[in-house]
Amino acid sequence: MSTFVDFEDYLRAHGLAERTISEYSKWSRRLLRFMHERGYTGDPTAAQLREWGGTIPKSWASRKQAKSAVLRFLAWQGLPADAAGAIPVPRKPRMKSRALEPDEATMLRNAAVLVGGRRGLATLAGLYMAARAGEIAGLTWKGWQGQWFSFERTKTSDTHRVPVHPTLAEALEDYRRSAGTPSLYIFPGDGGAAHVTPATVWSWVKYVGAVAGVEVSPHRLRHTALTAALEATKDLRAVMDLAGHRDPTVTAGYTRLSGKRLTDAVLGLDY
Repeated sequence: MSTFVDFEDYLRAHGLAERTISEYSKWSRRLLRFMHERGYTGDPTAAQLREWGGTIPKSWASRKQAKSAVLRFLAWQGLPADAAGAIPVPRKPRMKSRALEPDEATMLRNAAVLVGGRRGLATLAGLYMAARAGEIAGLTWKGWQGQWFSFERTKTSDTHRVPVHPTLAEALEDYRRSAGTPSLYIFPGDGGAAHVTPATVWSWVKYVGAVAGVEVSPHRLRHTALTAALEATKDLRAVMDLAGHRDPTVTAGYTRLSGKRLTDAVLGLDY
């Protein structure tokens, strides 16, 4: 009899990241629980999947992920994928940059340098590497190679390599000197854990934000880094590489459109 362990192994064999495997497994369990509670037997039909989809929060991200999970589940079962098309998915909302304003980013940087230690360094890592909370938590000293930093991306589990900004390099040097003999991880965990959790990184960033008087999170640090890089370089491909994106439209979503830039765009139409 097939189990969800088999399903997860199937997803793993197809190269999916562990986080994605966990989410797809949860969605598939939810579908089967829904089928059981409704007394539905046999393979899920389009009508049943449409009904189930209506119980999911009406957001693009939730329903898109649920639909993707069901597609994988049906493929694993050797069933046609057509029925999954009945799951209602709203249009993807247009992404808006949540970046800090330049003066806010400056205040946050100054606060991070002032606070120092793990909290300050973690904040600077997000601000200058566009790294996610989980990626910051798992940073290793081995990954720091002078002017470059390599770390594992949480979404794809591949290795990402970015240049190190001088401000971050100085903070890393100061932190290593104060930490004494470094462990494998820059932010080792407590109680036998290899490194701290993403939740801990969130709390550190929130603390530094409070010192600076700025509402911020690790995700907003990523927005700030990518938006600032786009505004400074106008080089979409370079910022794609910094972000680790494969789709340029995702990177373009980090562009902050000001009234002046829109006016400049219109005035540039010099036929």
